[in-house]
Amino acid sequence: MTLSMEFGFNQEQKLSVTMTPQLRQALHILQLPAYELLTFLQEKIIENPLLESEEQITPTEREMEAWAKLQSERGTASVHIGNEKEHVLERLSSAGDTLMVALEAQLRELTLTAYEYKVCLYLAGNLDEKGYLQVEDEAICKRFHLSRDEYENCITIVQSLDPAGVGARSLAECLELQLLRQNKGEEAREVALAIVKDHLHDLAAHRLKKIATALSVKLLCVQRALDLILKLDPRPGAVYVSEPARYLLPDVIVDWQEGAYEVSIHDPYIPRLRLSPYYHQLMHRKDEGEGAAQATRYLEKRFQAAKWLIKNVEQRRLTMYRVSDCIVRRQRDFFENGKGLIKPLTLQQVADELSLHESTVSRATQHKYMQTPYGIFPFRFFFQTKVTTHVGENTSTYQVKRLINTLIVEEDKEKPLSDQKISQVLMERGIRISRRTVAKYREEMKIAASTHRRRYV
Repeated sequence: MTLSMEFGFNQEQKLSVTMTPQLRQALHILQLPAYELLTFLQEKIIENPLLESEEQITPTEREMEAWAKLQSERGTASVHIGNEKEHVLERLSSAGDTLMVALEAQLRELTLTAYEYKVCLYLAGNLDEKGYLQVEDEAICKRFHLSRDEYENCITIVQSLDPAGVGARSLAECLELQLLRQNKGEEAREVALAIVKDHLHDLAAHRLKKIATALSVKLLCVQRALDLILKLDPRPGAVYVSEPARYLLPDVIVDWQEGAYEVSIHDPYIPRLRLSPYYHQLMHRKDEGEGAAQATRYLEKRFQAAKWLIKNVEQRRLTMYRVSDCIVRRQRDFFENGKGLIKPLTLQQVADELSLHESTVSRATQHKYMQTPYGIFPFRFFFQTKVTTHVGENTSTYQVKRLINTLIVEEDKEKPLSDQKISQVLMERGIRISRRTVAKYREEMKIAASTHRRRYV
């Protein structure tokens, strides 16, 4: 028996999912936040002559008064709706003075020689965004033909400028410069100076007893010096913003209206798209010739692309509304009574209720924000995993974190609660949670371990 191979054609039927360009565009639009969607649509309007944006309707005076009242009641610095004809980007504040500009202004007020001013200006221009000097001392001396004393004099001038700590060449020097501007004669200040010079590594590891022994001071004095050091700024140059602030624009607003919570899509800056009547009419002209035929084919292609884009944008609005409405209904206790009553919720639960795929719900809630009576929250805040209690009930991780934070705030500072002890206390209150989970939640809340929270008072 011999093995033979043959080539042939076989016909068979099978089902497969194909990601069409229209579907890819719909998914892309769904996951875009409002400010990115605005840029995306503006680009499409430029590319496609069949697309036009309708003029935005200016809010009525009554709507403006209602919005102002709502913001004053909430006390939130969220989004201000003014004249919609004025573009949102035109109202964003520009970046303030840079660190270089601020230092240069201070240098001009000092009595310096022309050469000192030149060197100090060069030093100021070589500070990084944190305010540290990133150029080697020898390189600067060689560049300006300076002696070591002349160079140190210029460094001292720069380090005397505001903010305190600017011009430092290391973290220790930065902290030392700030401490030297504190009141003299305080014991805590003198101990803090000794710590930042020689014991920063021990301080980072919270080895306070070792530091106290090395400096021959009381443990309480080291604790007070630590409190003083923690008030210092390790990045003095960061107070000067190098980039404009990013403003959060809520994609959805939830408000109490006539005895019920009303969900509205907040997209006043998103252009309303429509098909251009001029090009639509031009597409149906019966002109003869090869050029006219090519123009017609081009417009027909762009016509279909414009229709799909308009449909996908409207589908995005509908999907976001349905998902937001479902969240409000599922988290009604939160909207009525506050953050402490947030319930466990998963993307799959919302998807099942709305007959959507989980990935669709994920895209609809990604990088988007909801404005509530309690402030602006990312959509993902409302999706909390569950923690099971002894009696079989479920509570959210947010509530567990709040409880952990309360226990730590109320603990004895001389004998702080360990993660194991917190786990035991939660067990006694009916919440089954391991020590590792407590440590995980504590780190997510940026709370130090018990050894670092201990105070010697």
